[in-house]
Amino acid sequence: MIVWLLTKLIYVAFYLLGRIPRSLAFTLARILGTLWFLIDRPHRQVVLGNLSRAFGTGKTLIERKRIAREVFTNIARIPFDIGWSLRLSVDDFMQHCSFSGIDHVRKAHGKGKGVLILTLHMGNWEFLPVSFISKGLNVSLVYRPLDFKPADEFFYNYRRRFGGNPIPKKKSMRKILAALKRQECVGILLDQDSGLNAGVFADFFGHPACTNKGLALVAQKTGAPVLPVYIISRGERFEVVVGHEIVQIASDRKDKDVVSNTQTYNNVLESIIRQYPEQWLWVHKRWKTREKIGD
Repeated sequence: MIVWLLTKLIYVAFYLLGRIPRSLAFTLARILGTLWFLIDRPHRQVVLGNLSRAFGTGKTLIERKRIAREVFTNIARIPFDIGWSLRLSVDDFMQHCSFSGIDHVRKAHGKGKGVLILTLHMGNWEFLPVSFISKGLNVSLVYRPLDFKPADEFFYNYRRRFGGNPIPKKKSMRKILAALKRQECVGILLDQDSGLNAGVFADFFGHPACTNKGLALVAQKTGAPVLPVYIISRGERFEVVVGHEIVQIASDRKDKDVVSNTQTYNNVLESIIRQYPEQWLWVHKRWKTREKIGD
């Protein structure tokens, strides 16, 4: 009962945020993001440290601080965007979203093995499933359940409201394979530290990062094509971009292939982030496993 009540309260909070006019919401997000950047020293240090590690002397301290402030602003905007989307239909949402690369999806889907979507915490990643559903595609998204049960319930329901199929990350392999067998698109966020048990080390911005090997294993097992997909915010609009199918390495050394293909995925994600560094989730400690065992 308590979980249900708190979940409803979270819904109401998001709904009220969504009633704020968009222009005002963006102004509030910028103010909140700037205050967060100034007040939250631990997360500010994480972001600036990550930016320094990633770009080194390629960006000045002033440039890195500017990007960091934009990162906090983008995160602060997400609750307003989610609240705004609660009262929209699929068609309504797509009036505010462009979608490029549908031909890549159709071609990959035509292989009859389902489609694996390589994606990342870019822009408002929660909007990716609805963009695929708008094209008549069934989509599942692998996610890590939140520790706070009412918030997890809210986001589970939110991800299902347009017809998406959320798959909890723990013991997800069987459900992923079943979704691919049903010819679905399965999205996997591959831009966070996975821990040694689930990952392999692959370079990310020139530094070894523990990266989940699940995507490479599924692609290897099923032969399903892998497409890079991301979403970015452009003012009041959104843009979903689907890239070309990623060529998979396949040899008689399967373990080595998993590492090589995972490295390719990291390279693709890095190239996306370099284009839009302000919209990636730099608050995450991407290299924490490597730091624990010694960089």
